[in-house]
Amino acid sequence: MGRAYLTIDDGPSEITDKILDYLFGIGITPILFFVGTQVELNYSQAINAVKRGAVIGNHSYSHADFNKLTESECIVEIEKQEIILEKLYHDAGAERTYKIFRFPYGHRGGANEARLQEFLYYKKFNRKIQYKWYIEGGYSYAMDVYWTFDFREYLLKTEKDFTLDTIKDSINASTDPVANGLLLPNTYNIVLMHDFVTTNQVLEDYYKILIEYTRKNGVEYIKPCFLTRNHVPISC
Repeated sequence: MGRAYLTIDDGPSEITDKILDYLFGIGITPILFFVGTQVELNYSQAINAVKRGAVIGNHSYSHADFNKLTESECIVEIEKQEIILEKLYHDAGAERTYKIFRFPYGHRGGANEARLQEFLYYKKFNRKIQYKWYIEGGYSYAMDVYWTFDFREYLLKTEKDFTLDTIKDSINASTDPVANGLLLPNTYNIVLMHDFVTTNQVLEDYYKILIEYTRKNGVEYIKPCFLTRNHVPISC
């Protein structure tokens, strides 16, 4: 059986509560990388996510492409969202155990990448996923949290030839041991999904369909306890 951490980007949205109802109903604790502008629009959903025990990560304030920003603009995007997340946890009456960051689009800043990694280190973002596969795959050098498998379900709303079958084909094709295939036994993955109302309009309950399909094919979604706090491993 393969094991995976479920991460969901770009929320919160009007359907975040429904997504969480489903996930917590089957025992999955997700990692939600929130965008600041979305938190401002859907604050009650964001509060609910924190109170229910989802792990909330920083996904920048406006989801800008960091490869197209100056270093100072990138830092503003991160710090502005940090202020929002600190307030969010305070208002929810919860401790912020994890301080994690994911770059929008996975774009780490282009020519500014090294300096942004230093900034994340200086600001004590969590790092070092404690698994051999993550290190050997080249993921561990960075302070941000990347992913190993992307459903890309957001393309359902923009690409005519991209269908549910396309996603299922990519899941079934993900059996390469070098790439830590999603369906291979004794593997770990960080799975990426997105929180979009527009995707749900194209394929209702898409999150449920995809999670159930992967679980049926042997993927176990496990509690996120793989990070470190101030570089010391956090135990579940």
